[in-house]
Amino acid sequence: MKLLKSACGKAWLFDAQIQNGFVVAGLACFLAGCDAIIKIEHKGRDMKILAPFKAIDSVVPVRVANARLAMQEEKS
Repeated sequence: MKLLKSACGKAWLFDAQIQNGFVVAGLACFLAGCDAIIKIEHKGRDMKILAPFKAIDSVVPVRVANARLAMQEEKS
């Protein structure tokens, strides 16, 4: 996959792949005011990933190179 955008539009994951419960991105960009849990859609499936600590409610945009973001487990 090339680009994943969050449902809120405040997180962009470039060159993203899903590997072993993580979303690995070559570059992850988080705009100001990003939430702790980011909702994305991949192949018609809704997923939640956890934002890096420094990006949560930041007042400035944050970029992370070679990001490895954990996917939140769904509770049933």
